Amino acid sequence: FESWILPIIIGKGGSQIQQLQSENECSIDTYKDEVTVVVSADSEEKVQAAKVALEAIVEQARKECIFIEIPESAIPAFVGKGGSHIKQMSDEYVVEIERVKKHSNLFKVTGKEDAVADAKTAILSWLKTWEANHTGLTIEVEERFIP
Repeated sequence: FESWILPIIIGKGGSQIQQLQSENECSIDTYKDEVTVVVSADSEEKVQAAKVALEAIVEQARKECIFIEIPESAIPAFVGKGGSHIKQMSDEYVVEIERVKKHSNLFKVTGKEDAVADAKTAILSWLKTWEANHTGLTIEVEERFIP
């Protein structure tokens, strides 16, 4: 799984991981550098039960947090003046939309599962419309004409 999921598995103050350990009578160790979770217990059944619970958490996290790439040239329009467009979309779909890094074309959308799915559909639809209206023209230029 991806590194952003690890804090979700751990939970606030370790609450999620402690609950998993208690419910499944196991020990769970997380390794940030390797983005690895190790489950150990005194029986294979307990390990498998914890693994199933962990997989459910990861699956749910992936439904509540998605990443969408926006082409560099579309970012100003997608963000809007002073962030107005992403704020409008965030409000309309009850999600949080944020740019992953200042100079990245990756945007993170978080919220409840259905809201994230609806926002994803809306963003991809916006992107398709934007691309249709901003199709570039590519021409071949012979190397001898390039100064």
